[in-house]
Amino acid sequence: MRLNPYPISKNDYKNLQAICPLNSYKVVSPHQIPVALPEQLIDKSFRAIVVNSGDLYAAVTMINLLRVDKNDKAVDQQPFICAYYNDGKNIDLTAGIIQHGNWLGRTIYPEDAFFRAIEGSGIILYYPFVGVPSKESGHISELTPDAHKEAFWNGTRLIKGDAHKKLIKRALL
Repeated sequence: MRLNPYPISKNDYKNLQAICPLNSYKVVSPHQIPVALPEQLIDKSFRAIVVNSGDLYAAVTMINLLRVDKNDKAVDQQPFICAYYNDGKNIDLTAGIIQHGNWLGRTIYPEDAFFRAIEGSGIILYYPFVGVPSKESGHISELTPDAHKEAFWNGTRLIKGDAHKKLIKRALL
């Protein structure tokens, strides 16, 4: 598992914070994400779970993209993680995409009916799926399945910089 650094502007970060209040999660369409992630990644994804934990001075925000891998007949989590730290003088903003994650539940193998259903355009938006939280939004303590929390913690451990040191202590998940 590795973190590929990925640039994020302060403006993109502010727009991302507007989607999901601190210490909560929200399920959105990948095309609603205000951060300019790779287009091919967005196009392969059918849902994004935004998780935001911390306070006004230190926060970790994750966009956990659920993407379809038709060749392996699987659905994978592809997290983008961002750490923010403000000590009153400087702002540290670090971000990256987690590659080759290995936490329990990162990859699931739905039944064949799932893949037959997604062959038609747009149907995936309506297909009931076990990897998506049952509620569209809520407090992070309510976030299920647990694989999303595992993605968040793995990302928090991988993120580098001053934010990492402070966030491990402050994140509330």
